[in-house]
Formats: sequence, structure tokens, C-alpha cells
Amino acid sequence: MRDDEIHDAWAHAHDGTRPKEYVGIIWIHDAPGVRIRVTAHDAKEAGAMVVREYGEGHVYTIWNEDDRNRPR
Repeated sequence: MRDDEIHDAWAHAHDGTRPKEYVGIIWIHDAPGVRIRVTAHDAKEAGAMVVREYGEGHVYTIWNEDDRNRPR
């Protein structure tokens, strides 16, 4: 499969949206916050990826810089 065919198949599977980079901080127990970075289609998916990577029960905040800078 060519790169453009792979991209088209991927875009079709995700309603044409491209993944975005989400950044944030996670606090595990009493340790200082650790910076995190994931690539996801939306904030819900990004949060699920953080939980999958670090487990449940930790406090974290995550955001997409482009979304954060958009007027609401």
C-alpha cells in the first residue's frame, strides 16, 4: 500500500480527523508532576491513553495547545 492509500484508509476510519498532540502533567502518588505527551483524535481518547499507560487513580491534566488557543 502506498503512503497516500494508507492515509486515506486511516482518515476514513477516523471520520477524516487527524490526530493531535496532547500535552499535560500527571501526579503519581506524592511525587512531583511528570510531563506527558500523547497523540490522539480527541481529549477523551488522550485521557484513555494516559490511564492505559499509567493506571487509574492518578491526578492528571491534559490539553491540546491548538484547542487551548482557540476562542470559545
